[in-house]
Amino acid sequence: PGADLVVVCAHPRVAEHIPGEAPVLLAWHRQALMQRAVARWLMEHLA
Repeated sequence: PGADLVVVCAHPRVAEHIPGEAPVLLAWHRQALMQRAVARWLMEHLA
């Protein structure tokens, strides 16, 4: 609630349990590679 964006670094099934109306960005992968890439992109483009 109150978030502009929710980033989920978990299985997509988790997204259905997130309350609120904020958009959800799924960054799930079996390796941390995807999670690090998303974090890096967010820091570069939204900071």
